[in-house]
Amino acid sequence: MNILSKNKVLIAGIGLILLTNIFVISGAMYNRSGESDAILDLTERELTMNDWNREENSGLSLQLNWNQYIHDYNNYYRLKSEQLAALGYDLIDSEDNDVIRQYVNKQLPKSAWIVLEFDGDSYRDALQNAEEKYQEDKRLHSLDQTNKILKDRLQESERKLSWIRHSASRLYAIDAGRDPVQLRQKYSDKSQYIVTPGVVRLRYDNYDKIDEKITGYISEISVSNIHVPLEQRAVFDSLPQIEYIYVGPHYPRSFQPRYQVQLAYGQRYEPWIVSVEALK
Repeated sequence: MNILSKNKVLIAGIGLILLTNIFVISGAMYNRSGESDAILDLTERELTMNDWNREENSGLSLQLNWNQYIHDYNNYYRLKSEQLAALGYDLIDSEDNDVIRQYVNKQLPKSAWIVLEFDGDSYRDALQNAEEKYQEDKRLHSLDQTNKILKDRLQESERKLSWIRHSASRLYAIDAGRDPVQLRQKYSDKSQYIVTPGVVRLRYDNYDKIDEKITGYISEISVSNIHVPLEQRAVFDSLPQIEYIYVGPHYPRSFQPRYQVQLAYGQRYEPWIVSVEALK
């Protein structure tokens, strides 16, 4: 390749980088223009710092933590047949479980708009359920304090209650649909509800308390990793690194949130960090 050809390739590469940057910056500016679609005050419970490689990498991001399950692995937000049909699934009607399983296994995931509720009924239900479970395990253990199984159950339910009460995310997936405008009209409180793109999948549901064998679930939120701008790094850089240590089969050791983040969602339903402050 001669010098002229190399220069053309270099100029083309620089031009592509400039165009990409212009596209990204203009998209971010549009997203932040006008009134925010949502603005919430979240803590480390909902936004975990991805600081495992902070020493090697100058970049820092926050992971948006949200919950699928309210009480246990059988109690999660299920999309019912009418919602799944609205999302484009052509559901079958069969009493044959094998046929249903085969159908579900062949279906591809679909894009959808997801509603996340902050510190609402779903979180309170989870907290109440954990409290009731702890009190029941405590009562049973008091009847037979030498029983190791009952002791282990009590310790586990105590860890769960402490985790949900002090450390677990208070964001819960509560709805999904095809139209973000309709969802925002339904969930109008912008300080409590986030409308964001995500993905739903089908599931063969053999839980005996559910009438429908084919249900849907929210498998992911499209944007869950949020970049921390350099001008907002100071609070995070001043924090000591902590480990989220697992001391039981399901629940980590509780921690007190160290920071609060004001998070906004814009015209493109994409999040950005408005402000950060340390918590005492």
